[in-house]
Amino acid sequence: MAPKVPPFLDTTCGGRLVLPSYVIEHLRAHPEVLDLLEELGELLELPRDGSLVLRTVDFGRVIGRSGAVETAEVGLDEPAMFAQRVGRTLPSRVEQGLEGPEVATLVVVAGAMPRQEEAGVYRLYTCYIGAEVAPKEPNDPTLTRGSKEFDQALAWWRSHALVYAEDSGWEPPFVSTWREVLDL
Repeated sequence: MAPKVPPFLDTTCGGRLVLPSYVIEHLRAHPEVLDLLEELGELLELPRDGSLVLRTVDFGRVIGRSGAVETAEVGLDEPAMFAQRVGRTLPSRVEQGLEGPEVATLVVVAGAMPRQEEAGVYRLYTCYIGAEVAPKEPNDPTLTRGSKEFDQALAWWRSHALVYAEDSGWEPPFVSTWREVLDL
């Protein structure tokens, strides 16, 4: 049974991390994170200047395995594995038969709630077990093709992939190319 997820977390720094229902649904793709949310509230320091939160939070012990791994770089027209994740409309690059490294950190991405940044009220966008903040995937609809952010995302994801697990609930993996997936 999935843990009950509160609509917000009060942090020990006096801030508040709001967890909208659509984010909770998004986190179902990272179910191991749901069990860590309460403790996250005790560890997370939120700024008071409205800046975007892109950080890793150290739990001081191994909390799981990173869901992303470094791979050999894949060219735009080279075959690679992709799979559709739960709650996603576009496929992600994946690798099978690998395990991510054990890590003690949770990646948190959050933005200040309008007119509440001085109170330290932030909306969670995503969080996942990992050693570093990964860029958005290149097929993220908020990225503009040809932009610096798109080019950086594509470069990173050409040499990284998510670990595909048979029990993930994801669609079965398939072989394609970045050019086909991104319709370049």
